[in-house]
Amino acid sequence: MRALGYAAVDAVVEHMATIRDQDAYGVPDVAALEAALGGPPPLAGTDPQELVATFMETVIRAGIRSDHPGMLAYIPNHPTFPGAVADLLIAGTNVFAGSWQGGPGAAVVELAVIGWIRDLLGLAPTTTGVIQSGGSMANLVGLAVARERHLADAPDRVAYMSDQAHSSVGRALRLLGVEHLREVASDERFRLSPEALAVAVADDRAAGRTPWCVAVAAGATNTGSVDDLRGLAALASAEGMWLHVDGAYGGFLALTERGRAQMPGLELADSFVLDAHKSLYVPIAAGIVLIRDGEQLERAFSVRPEYLRDAYALGGVSFSDRGPELTRPFRALKVWMTIKSFGFPRLVAALDRSLDLAEQAAREIDADPGLEVVTGPWLGMVTFRSTRGVPAVDLVRAVERSGRGMISTTALRGETVARICVLGHRTRVEDIHAVLAAARTV
Repeated sequence: MRALGYAAVDAVVEHMATIRDQDAYGVPDVAALEAALGGPPPLAGTDPQELVATFMETVIRAGIRSDHPGMLAYIPNHPTFPGAVADLLIAGTNVFAGSWQGGPGAAVVELAVIGWIRDLLGLAPTTTGVIQSGGSMANLVGLAVARERHLADAPDRVAYMSDQAHSSVGRALRLLGVEHLREVASDERFRLSPEALAVAVADDRAAGRTPWCVAVAAGATNTGSVDDLRGLAALASAEGMWLHVDGAYGGFLALTERGRAQMPGLELADSFVLDAHKSLYVPIAAGIVLIRDGEQLERAFSVRPEYLRDAYALGGVSFSDRGPELTRPFRALKVWMTIKSFGFPRLVAALDRSLDLAEQAAREIDADPGLEVVTGPWLGMVTFRSTRGVPAVDLVRAVERSGRGMISTTALRGETVARICVLGHRTRVEDIHAVLAAARTV
């Protein structure tokens, strides 16, 4: 067991120590993958250390390395080693984090993490939450609380979101069976404005429907734009609507001075989503949902069947009462270990560097006559285009071929543009230079 464990740790350390020397994207050889990993059902065992080697040589060498310093596509994910060790401890000890009886220590850790985040973001003391698998599930949980607890008996309830909302928001609302889902056009800066929302709300009231919830963004995935949180919160309050803030990407950037300045009114959210595996540098997956009126969270999800009566005899917080999972892993440990290992000031400094690097990328793009900024830099994101008619996808492919990093495309008002997202703590100025130099080759 120790020999296998040491082999696994050595493999992870080697990966983290040499990630800068690897290509950001490994072109998959599907036939080779199937030959190495598939085949008929195994009838004989294999030395697990050989399987560790197979994993390192085959599985992770194909596809995107989201922890690469030049990974500027999608949303980068750069976990730290303490977080990785936490996942090993969680799996090896098999802690059950669904009930207080099953894991009181796990519950205290999760409560501590939620409390730290609540306090540092300046949220109401009544705020509490739960750690889910990611932003998609966290959005589902937050909106489920709204469905169960807010205007539950109102007819023809309407939910509103921007045309820049993350796909998980619309998916969650459809899964929850919301009667009417209305997409509102964003403004020239790709933000949802109170004025546009007010028009949509008035139209629905005139049609006899009930405005119920508005989902807004604190860092939209396309551009990093932040909706007018304070203005939307005022309108939501006046109209009796629930305010759901999706900050899965940008929420933790509010820990920085610049990030918080872009999010006035964040504390007014009824439900708020963050992803620790994006911008708090923990391994996938750890999405957090916070509910301002914390008691509503358990009222929405608590189910206590007779076969679990013993589990509740000791009291305490059972996190299975805060979401759809009964059997749930101890996700909070990797968040707790990361925060405790480094301290919030160092984590915030890393986030601040990502904002600096996005500004650096925008300056380099502006200085190049062949490129121009379309949006940003907003919360670490920049979109740009070629001024010489080169398709954005060709810029992306050039960066991919270089091995030095990755960028991605997105569509804004029907135009396909290139997109850079700087978030990983390993990324440095030289990585920005290398990625943009690769894009310039076409």
